[in-house]
Amino acid sequence: MNRRMFGQWAATVALAAAGAFAPLAQAADEAPDAMIKRLSDEVLGAIKSDKAIQAGDTSRILALVDSKIMPNVNFARMTAAAVGPAWR
Repeated sequence: MNRRMFGQWAATVALAAAGAFAPLAQAADEAPDAMIKRLSDEVLGAIKSDKAIQAGDTSRILALVDSKIMPNVNFARMTAAAVGPAWR
């Protein structure tokens, strides 16, 4: 790989890494209690405005959980902490 191609490759990798970590930087700016409050308000607002969720449509409920809650929690770590030594 010549120097010019390496420079282009390095720039591409740097941009991709910056884009991948941008949501983490944004989350770090928000206090934990503010994040929970915001997330709770968003989820409750979605539940109140969506009649299908209120009727018990599990696919809509799962879509809401997957889009709003799961990106903000480490499910495996949280479960391991709750179960304790029996997790292994």
